[in-house]
Amino acid sequence: MPSVARYGDYIGLGIQIAASMVLPLLGGIWLDGYLNTTPWFTLGGALLGILSVFVTIFKLAVTANKQSERDARKRNSKP
Repeated sequence: MPSVARYGDYIGLGIQIAASMVLPLLGGIWLDGYLNTTPWFTLGGALLGILSVFVTIFKLAVTANKQSERDARKRNSKP
């Protein structure tokens, strides 16, 4: 059973992914309203948000892979 601290990691990850999608989008919406350039900055913000989510997930996958390799080495090195 996962510890309570692990749930905090998952909540933090969810917030990070949501923020990396929503913040650029909201920035694009605000810029479009301020500069009257609808929909260009909104589209740019959405694309930037999607890209940042992919980068976040890629970093998570790399970190999880490294941790898995460390765990496998620990299991294999036990007598």
